[in-house]
Amino acid sequence: MSAAQAADLTLHDMHLLVSGRLGANKQYQVRSPELGFLAGQIVAKAEGVFLWVHLVLNTVEESLCDGAGADALREIIELLPSDLNQLFERLFDSIPTPKLHGALQKFSVILQTHDDRLALRCYPFLDQHLKDRDFAVKMEPKPMDTDAVEQALCLARRNLRGQCKGFLEQGFSDSHQETGSFHGNFGSTSRLLTDLSSSICGASVLLSLKRTL
Repeated sequence: MSAAQAADLTLHDMHLLVSGRLGANKQYQVRSPELGFLAGQIVAKAEGVFLWVHLVLNTVEESLCDGAGADALREIIELLPSDLNQLFERLFDSIPTPKLHGALQKFSVILQTHDDRLALRCYPFLDQHLKDRDFAVKMEPKPMDTDAVEQALCLARRNLRGQCKGFLEQGFSDSHQETGSFHGNFGSTSRLLTDLSSSICGASVLLSLKRTL
């Protein structure tokens, strides 16, 4: 296969990825006639880097949920850097100040796990730890019913996507298809290594899990 053929295959696969993600978005489905340019614009700027596409799609989907118009979406993509490291920098800087402490807490915990992974069910406890470091000690031992677990997982997914700007992505293991885990997707991590007391935080999360099982 020639380099040109390989490039064409990459572009084709990239178009399929972008079209599939956008086509599954409810806001895009309603407005697809006016937003048909998005897939082509994203693929053209990606320079063959799938991770860049994935991160930009996260931004586009978030903007769609916020009601951004066609011109605003076009400008958002135009202003995003095509260099991956610069994109990571831009996304990190875009984390709102009120959410930054929570995001840094999650990055720090992930970076200290043995394989950069943490089960999705742990994340709600991370947020509680941020509000009250003694919350795990105060928790009443009580199992969570199925509905409560699913509600907590759904909220955790939504909060992670909104708070962490694509730096954490959900993956699945064979034994946890229904819950999965979120893992680090950092690129350059030097700015994310912060002086948070993650060992205390991790202990609170583990204690909380035991009290809900």
